Amino acid sequence: LKHYDPVTYYEKWIELIKFANSKRMLKRRLQSTPKLKIKTVHLGRTLSFWKAIKYYQRILDRFKTDKSFLDFHEGRTETLPEYYHYLYKELLGPLAELITPEERIPNLEQMTPK
Repeated sequence: LKHYDPVTYYEKWIELIKFANSKRMLKRRLQSTPKLKIKTVHLGRTLSFWKAIKYYQRILDRFKTDKSFLDFHEGRTETLPEYYHYLYKELLGPLAELITPEERIPNLEQMTPK
């Protein structure tokens, strides 16, 4: 991240999403349209973001409690945290064995815009 450390970035990101999807903002969206379909979309989207906030909060908590996770995201180590190996196994099931631990490490080199 160019201007923030991961902890600060996630704190600000969560704060922004909480504000944009607060009950107050949902109420304003619902009041701004007479169409029931649009109101349903606003409600569904807001509920979806509330679920996402919980996910982002878990990532933030991991940054604060798992030094290897923070070190990896701050570029102090290239060793992939155990958390990501766990995710590979969870998401890919038996297929996770086809990807070696070395192949799981993302290429995080700075890309230069064209």
